[in-house]
Amino acid sequence: MLRLANARESSAVSASALVLLLASAAATAGIIITGKAISFWSFGALIIVAVGCFFLLLRTETKRPSLPCWLVFGAVAVLMVIAVALPPRTSNDVWAYSIYGRILTVHDASPYTHSPEEFPADPYFARAKRGYHNIRSVYGPVWTGLSAGIMEIADENKTGARLLFQGIAALSVLGALALLWRRTKDAAVLAFAGLNPVVAASVVNGGHNDALLGLTVLGGAFAAPAHPIIAGLVLGAGASIKVVGFLPLAAVAAWAWYRRGVRHALTLVASGLALVLVGYMFA
Repeated sequence: MLRLANARESSAVSASALVLLLASAAATAGIIITGKAISFWSFGALIIVAVGCFFLLLRTETKRPSLPCWLVFGAVAVLMVIAVALPPRTSNDVWAYSIYGRILTVHDASPYTHSPEEFPADPYFARAKRGYHNIRSVYGPVWTGLSAGIMEIADENKTGARLLFQGIAALSVLGALALLWRRTKDAAVLAFAGLNPVVAASVVNGGHNDALLGLTVLGGAFAAPAHPIIAGLVLGAGASIKVVGFLPLAAVAAWAWYRRGVRHALTLVASGLALVLVGYMFA
């Protein structure tokens, strides 16, 4: 808090921090835009610049903060737009999400009892990675329901489908940054969470549901001290996106038991598991 208080006394933005911010963001944008269209060495140079400037910015902002939060948020927002505008470079997960959603909405079946290979004529089947063809859905009911809703809207418009999945990832990242901005007022925290090159170049451009899961974890953790029921429901929604979401639910419950008592922790866990149970009953 003293560090932030001292930072607020000075309105001057450090030139070096600004250069590092812009250089990291520009290099990350270059990674997304060029993909595999450039040489290995050129691609490696972009990664080195993006990662190197990212870590140097964190070091600079931690020791002597000067950047306003809106500047970091704006840089990340531009990266999110670029990441969504371009097709996925490193992953085909959006097409797995798509075919699982269509199994429910178009083929009137459950992706938990039917695998994509049972619907080879579906236009999304060929785009899904071969590893998914004979695998039933490994995602939770919240994500399956959301995928079904997206495919209900996109139908056979493949561009629309991938934009919606990528858009959810981008909005999840920006939502997480908004929560961190409100909670910490610290540009270094926003840079740590949003400027990491992997976030834009892989998580958002790939349309991965990990971004939405991360938002539920952050929201649940922030709600846990005062609102255990809300925290449990939010964390339960995360666990109903991906099974790995049970780990943060358990971690926050352990914190609640240690800091707020057994009753607080049990309320949080009970509300979270209730949502998971209801979701899987419907599934």
